[in-house]
Amino acid sequence: MIYRRFAAIAVAALVGAAPALAQDKQPPLRTGVDGTFAPHAMPKLGGGTEGF
Repeated sequence: MIYRRFAAIAVAALVGAAPALAQDKQPPLRTGVDGTFAPHAMPKLGGGTEGF
């Protein structure tokens, strides 16, 4: 009974720590967009593009 609880806690700790361990220093994700397809990307008044 105690071994099952210990095993469950160990599995929960490993599953919870996996995302933190997976984060490495990687370059930012870059994408290409068409600046004329609003609202995904549209030209800013000061130059460049904005959107989501």
